[in-house]
Amino acid sequence: MTNYSISGLIDSVKLEKFLEEAFAFSGIPMGIMDSDGKLVFMTGQQELCVNFFKRNEVTLKECRAEFQQIKDTVISGAPAEFSCPRGMHNIVEPVFCEGRVIGGVFFGQFILEGGGGREALAESYPDHQKDPTAFRDAAGKVVEISRERLVKIKEFYLYLLNVLIEDGLKEIRRADSEERFREMFQHSPLGSILLEPDGRISAMNEKAVDMIGGKNISRMPSLFKEWFPLYKSRLDAGETVEFHEEFPADQDARKSIVRFVVSPFLRDGSVKNLLLQMEDVTTLIEGLESLKRNKVFLSSILKSIPNAVVCVLDKDDRPVLVDGHEARELGWTNENFHKKISAARMSAEGKKKILDAVAGAHQGKHTSFEQDYGGRSYHVDVIPMTEDGGAIENILLLAINISGIRRMEDSLAETERRIRFLTENMADVVWSTDVTGKFTYMSPSCRHIYGYSPEELVGATISQFFGEKYMTTFQQVIRRRIESFMKGEPYFSPVRLEAEMKKKDGSLIWVELVSNPLVDSHKKLVGFAGVTREIQERKMTETALEDSRRQYRDLVEQINSVIFSLTPRGQIVYMSPALERDYGYSPGETIGKFLADYVHESEKRVFSKQLKSLKESDRTSVELRFRKRDGEYRWVQCLCSSVYTKGAISGIQGVLNDISERKRFELELEAEKERLSVTLGSMADGMISTDLEGFVVQMNRNAETLTGWEIGTAAGKPVREVFNTRVGEGNAALDLTVSLKKGKGSYVRRFYDVTLFAADGGIVRISGSVASIRLPDNSDGGTVIVFRDIGEQKRLEEEMRKRDKLESLGILAGGIAHDFNNYLTAILGNISLAKYIAQNDAHLVELLQDAEKGVFRSRELTLQLLTFSKGGQPVKRPGDLGRTVSETVRFSLRGTSVNYNFDIPESLPLAEYDEGQISQVFNNLSINSVQAMPDGGTVFVKMETVSPENTPLVNPEASKYVAITFSDNGPGIPKENLEKIFDPFFTTKASGSGIGLTTVFSIIKRHGGMIEAGSEKGRGAQFKIYLPAEESQSFGTTDEDGKIFTGEGRVLVMDDEPGVLKTSVAILKTLGYRAQGFPNGEELIEEYRQSFVTGGRIKAVILDLTIPGGIGGEEVLTKLKRIDPGVTAIVASGYSNSPVMSDYRKFGFAGMLAKPYRAEELSALLVKIKPKP
Repeated sequence: MTNYSISGLIDSVKLEKFLEEAFAFSGIPMGIMDSDGKLVFMTGQQELCVNFFKRNEVTLKECRAEFQQIKDTVISGAPAEFSCPRGMHNIVEPVFCEGRVIGGVFFGQFILEGGGGREALAESYPDHQKDPTAFRDAAGKVVEISRERLVKIKEFYLYLLNVLIEDGLKEIRRADSEERFREMFQHSPLGSILLEPDGRISAMNEKAVDMIGGKNISRMPSLFKEWFPLYKSRLDAGETVEFHEEFPADQDARKSIVRFVVSPFLRDGSVKNLLLQMEDVTTLIEGLESLKRNKVFLSSILKSIPNAVVCVLDKDDRPVLVDGHEARELGWTNENFHKKISAARMSAEGKKKILDAVAGAHQGKHTSFEQDYGGRSYHVDVIPMTEDGGAIENILLLAINISGIRRMEDSLAETERRIRFLTENMADVVWSTDVTGKFTYMSPSCRHIYGYSPEELVGATISQFFGEKYMTTFQQVIRRRIESFMKGEPYFSPVRLEAEMKKKDGSLIWVELVSNPLVDSHKKLVGFAGVTREIQERKMTETALEDSRRQYRDLVEQINSVIFSLTPRGQIVYMSPALERDYGYSPGETIGKFLADYVHESEKRVFSKQLKSLKESDRTSVELRFRKRDGEYRWVQCLCSSVYTKGAISGIQGVLNDISERKRFELELEAEKERLSVTLGSMADGMISTDLEGFVVQMNRNAETLTGWEIGTAAGKPVREVFNTRVGEGNAALDLTVSLKKGKGSYVRRFYDVTLFAADGGIVRISGSVASIRLPDNSDGGTVIVFRDIGEQKRLEEEMRKRDKLESLGILAGGIAHDFNNYLTAILGNISLAKYIAQNDAHLVELLQDAEKGVFRSRELTLQLLTFSKGGQPVKRPGDLGRTVSETVRFSLRGTSVNYNFDIPESLPLAEYDEGQISQVFNNLSINSVQAMPDGGTVFVKMETVSPENTPLVNPEASKYVAITFSDNGPGIPKENLEKIFDPFFTTKASGSGIGLTTVFSIIKRHGGMIEAGSEKGRGAQFKIYLPAEESQSFGTTDEDGKIFTGEGRVLVMDDEPGVLKTSVAILKTLGYRAQGFPNGEELIEEYRQSFVTGGRIKAVILDLTIPGGIGGEEVLTKLKRIDPGVTAIVASGYSNSPVMSDYRKFGFAGMLAKPYRAEELSALLVKIKPKP
């Protein structure tokens, strides 16, 4: 038994085309292996595997293990199915041939529908956080296929693969048959020549070349032209022709007599090839002639004749001479000749032939025939031998062994029989045409496929059955192939064409046409041969699959419902495109989020609970409100089912159906339904229904909670006893009588802010409605009371009022701070100027320094007012963070029973921060500690420098941070409140506003830092704050601190406050500058323009950011830059929500002065800035 392999059976071109078509058809990567696990060919790899899994060390190792598992499975010969750790599925199927495994085919890297693969991919996201978007896009391209469809695809392609294997087997067997024929042909003891039907030489063996002689080979075609017309009719009739020819083996050699036997090979009634066999009978003929003269000489000659029995009989048929190589091998002698003839090894018919031939020879007749003897075949000639006078003297019987020729003929016949059997029993149609395209042969299978008989198609042209567009394409390809061949290219690759062919009944059928040109030994085109295969079912399958894919795509993309997939925890893995159309969210932005995040608060808990309770094969349906992007809620029906893998839930699949319209209709019909339907339709509020007499019939759970009554106790009691309400200061009961009047139809009365006294002593503020129930027969069915607790609503309204007051107070504080800073600027500026003037009077300088410290304290107050009012971006400047924190804590704890403890190193680096906002942070924290420790305690402040990796920040931007730990030894924060302390308006104090820690959180975040809270009951509260540090190592004093720098040049100042303007100009003049002040921007711009035109150079302009009723500093700078793009400007302000102060360089300013400022700060800034050239 032959050991076959897939690679040896399937043509590589067919295999490549097969795999490419397979991948294009299914989208599933596919590979083929030999039985030793060697990969023959593979097509299609998932982008997810190539770009992500095979670039990650962990997943690459998993991929290699998966591929080894596939190889082991193929070698074992057993089918297998498994999923990789990332959720993609693989199927391995063995391929058999003649009962043996010759390899395997595997399908892989797809997601099995319902197998949890999509969720497994979602859980792979953390492994590839470098580019999660590209990962999700690649994951979305992985094909997801159902089990049913997978089975069909597998069966379909295994069938196609088996067809290719069967074609390979047929080709191998045909090649084996031809090889055996070639072997016998080449090694035949006779000279053998294979001829075309017209007599042209196709091939010859070495024996024939030796017999003809090298110099006479060129003469053979002319020789065949001489005798071929003489015997053509006999050969066409299938008759074997025999003749003798005399020709010289070489030019100078003697002539040879050659016996030629020409046998036709018929196919479909016509001659396809001719086998010409040659035997040099010169010696035999000459021996026969000599026999007449010298029998002794004849005997010696006959002994040298190969493969022959030579017998000479006298007139009485007695053997005179029995000799020859074959005679000696068979043991024939003169004595046993007749005995051998009569032996059982020869048939009675054979004996009769010989006796009749001998009798005919006596009459002068030469007889030839073929006869089997002893398992061998012989050509027998019985020839009369005459003397010179013409009398018959002897009979020559010559039998030549032709078993080799017979075997060759049998092999050719067997080859032809097999080819014919395969051709006539193939499902495909085998055909041939001449050069004009007329069919010369058509296999019988054409009856079943096209409805024509072979006889009807032979002689018809191929173009009669195919449309013009197909024939044009076919002819173009054929023409190019022929042109290539004529240029010397030795090989024709098959021409393939898929087309619709017209059947006999007029219908069209899809076929695949595979054709090759036929050329003769002279490279002349003689026709075409090909195979036509019906592919109607395949085309229908492809069309059906394409329709199915399109329908599924249309179903998912156009269906009104939203299809989704979740992880077991409820995180979104997939959302269909309908989500964006109906709810405004793109599917991509929802991936990774919890579906419950989009559910209305009132249904979120129930929905989450139902998801968690799902078990294997469970399904659940819930109606809930789903939030759109614009904030609107739409009613949806959420249908969910669990997906289980290996005994554990691996995901959740579901559909969201918009039922808003249905809900609207239900609400419209609610009043027309029975009491129970109305009651159950109001589950979100407390609800009580009564009969016509006002007795309680039903109440929901919320009503039980709010009233303190259980339905079992309340049923049958008067509604006023259960629904015990009071309205207003007079404590009058809520009037329900209007809804109890009969014959009035449906009626609704609404009430607001009513007090409900519960049976358990509780008091609840409620609002709601009282409605009459109208039954389908238009009769009054009782009353339904719907009410809700509005305590939380009232509290929120109160908080809103508080917030409005705080906003108003903030606006007032901002205005006060702005004006106060202007006043302080004039005071502080004059004090610093006086210090400079009186610098030689130590006592006076000391007094001025004390006054300056008082102004600084006032400045701290305004900084807090500014922070409280603006709530915007911080105006950050480098400073000593340790000093700011310690001074703020000391100031905040002054006059309280709480002590402080500082651990602040002197080597603490600089930090860039808004001093006022940071002061507010530690003021708020200190106040909270004081309120938490009314009987006294200690506040602990520790500061240290830390590296980014030692902070909890996810994406730290600074190279180092200052870590501040603020803690106390108070009672601590309860665990249930710890996560809410930074929420707006959250407070546990009766008089608290709930915005203190929210403000702290906001300020720290705007500084690029982070705050964490921690606490243990009874062990105090702790806040950990991280703020970016500057590159400078520490904030120390230098010789230049507090120093005033002189300068020169012209400086223009704009400020609407006369005191500030006067003080600033005085300081500048004292410092050596030529200063000029302006109360508005228009005047300053005009002065700058005139100076610029005349060539006067201005060192800098100092601009107040806000000018009431006029243009501010930012607008003035814009206009100045139109005059002089190189203008140097300094912005100054005591209060502004504008981002200019926090990021002045972005707006074109060279420096910034925060009011109030000293002469030292102004002089240092003017020295520091460098005017543009």
